[in-house]
Amino acid sequence: MSTYYGLIMPQVYTGGVYIRSIRQTKTSTESGGVNEITSTLTNRKQDVFQIRNGEQGEKGDKGDRGEKGEQGEKGATVETAGMFGFSIDETTGNLTLSYSGDSAPDLAVNGNGELVYTYEEA
Repeated sequence: MSTYYGLIMPQVYTGGVYIRSIRQTKTSTESGGVNEITSTLTNRKQDVFQIRNGEQGEKGDKGDRGEKGEQGEKGATVETAGMFGFSIDETTGNLTLSYSGDSAPDLAVNGNGELVYTYEEA
């Protein structure tokens, strides 16, 4: 089991500067398209992070028809359990966690105020 300590943002901001807002400022739904996330700090500095969409895969085979005309079980199944992400509610300023699967990720805030994520190594 490994534990990761630190800030969510990729750069550590020192000297009393904090994140004021995190917003998605460019949206792309295209295969391989680029989305942009802009963080604004209390000192008015902004950082832009680019997140590229995955490439669209090939269309899977159509399943066989069942006795009642239902589609068969051919095709691909994608396991998404364990995926999670954060967003900031623009109205309340609350940090919100979204996750897939039946159980939340093992996240906690330690005595130093750091977000801690504990996970099982494969």
